[in-house]
Formats: sequence, structure tokens, C-alpha cells
Amino acid sequence: MGTIRAIAALDPAAVDGTFGSADAIALGGWPGATTGLAWASVTRFAKDVRGGAIPNDVRVVMCDPEHWDATPSTNDSTPPARS
Repeated sequence: MGTIRAIAALDPAAVDGTFGSADAIALGGWPGATTGLAWASVTRFAKDVRGGAIPNDVRVVMCDPEHWDATPSTNDSTPPARS
């Protein structure tokens, strides 16, 4: 939500027009947008699903286990199978 908030500080109308609709997905949520969350670790995502840690208002999830600093080395070197 930090990036959207930073843009809103500069141009609230642009944010309302872009993210103020259910057609938009905002990671972490934004008024009017569809709430989404992202994980860099497949293992952490699975743990959060099993543990009921994903808030009820989340409608979109994204697992992004690419080669970047937030991805655990185990996911990066041996990514899980895709279904």
C-alpha cells in the first residue's frame, strides 16, 4: 500500500481513477479496490493458508518466487511444481 499512498499524496484523483474500482487489485488493500496479497515463498504461502492467516477480505493472491532477495534460496534453487 505504500506506493499507492505515495501517489495519492501527489495526485489523489489519479489514484481514485486507477485504484478506486473493483477492477483494480491493490496488494494490502485500498478503498474501492480488490484486496490482494503476495508471497515470495511458496512454503510461507502454504503455511499461511493452512493456518488461516489470510484475512477474509483478500480476494487475490500471488506467489512470486522469482530470483530476488525476498525469495528463500530453497524456492529459488528448486521451485515447487506448478499445477
